[in-house]
Amino acid sequence: MTEATQDQFKGIYPEIIPPAVPGLLTAIGLLAAIYAAATEPALALQGKIFMILWLAVSVACSFLLAPRNFTAGFLTGLLAMLFGWRIAGLDGVDVVAYPLLLAFIAFVLQFFDAMRGDLSRVQSGS
Repeated sequence: MTEATQDQFKGIYPEIIPPAVPGLLTAIGLLAAIYAAATEPALALQGKIFMILWLAVSVACSFLLAPRNFTAGFLTGLLAMLFGWRIAGLDGVDVVAYPLLLAFIAFVLQFFDAMRGDLSRVQSGS
């Protein structure tokens, strides 16, 4: 197999925004969720547990899985972050929802960065 053919199967990867950026912003949301779970007594125990669990899964996928296999890490990290963000939004935990909004924006920008890099690689013929 030639190098050009191997590059075609290399996979999608962002060029500008590394997977650590949305992972770091989600980690800030995870710390905020731990703080909210300890300080807001109105939150249900199941909501606290699942919000923290989903955000921890998202952070783990962003830091451990996405650098090795970007597509699987990106999609799993985004889905888990969205689950945690939904729980925070439904429970009205603004201290968690606003940092996760920034994480969502980072995920969207990373998607467009990876898409742009893939399109430029396909158009260059390699």
